[in-house]
Amino acid sequence: MPNKIQLLYLKFVKAITPYKEKLVSFDVSNFSVYIAQGRDFLSHNYIIVLKLALPCLLVLFILYSCSASRKILSQNIASIFAIADEIRTYYQSKPDYWKLSTQVLTENNVIPSDFLADGDVVLSGDYKLLFGEGADAQPASPGARTFDIILSNLNKAQCISYVEAKLSDENLLALEKITIHNSSGEYVYTWGGKYTLPVPKYSSKDLCQSDENIVFWTLK
Repeated sequence: MPNKIQLLYLKFVKAITPYKEKLVSFDVSNFSVYIAQGRDFLSHNYIIVLKLALPCLLVLFILYSCSASRKILSQNIASIFAIADEIRTYYQSKPDYWKLSTQVLTENNVIPSDFLADGDVVLSGDYKLLFGEGADAQPASPGARTFDIILSNLNKAQCISYVEAKLSDENLLALEKITIHNSSGEYVYTWGGKYTLPVPKYSSKDLCQSDENIVFWTLK
């Protein structure tokens, strides 16, 4: 099945076909003549030019948007695991993660200042992070050997992107599970489980809902 860019290309080809014979050839041997011909062509054929240009501009806009979204996703995944490293460093002298929460981490300056904004932990694209245990980010229980980093209020596309984001081997080793939580239930990706880690591509498209998805990473 053609993707969006292929469909737009086909639309562009279809748009240009009726006008091929109307396009003039410019005499490049004389620059002033070339400019005059260009102005004359635009003045008489501006509708044709617009019809040809709009599909191209649309393709460029889609490519730019996709590239920007991928860049933010990559940055944020890296930031999530970088923050996890800071948390482990802070707790390495403690017996467990008991009482770990967003408030405890921010009050004790565990979170790098680059991610702090008005008391919240914020990633690129204004994604807000919470820390603790479970989808509602409760303080970690006594004896807790893992902690959760929680990303809330995701739409379907964002949910799929973050759940299926490619992780380095190092980050996979620190990962115990990835959970999707929404109104239809809770779906847990674990090592060797029903939903297995590493997360297979396209596996979360039927689990993520249109909006109000929560994704959280359970880390050792």
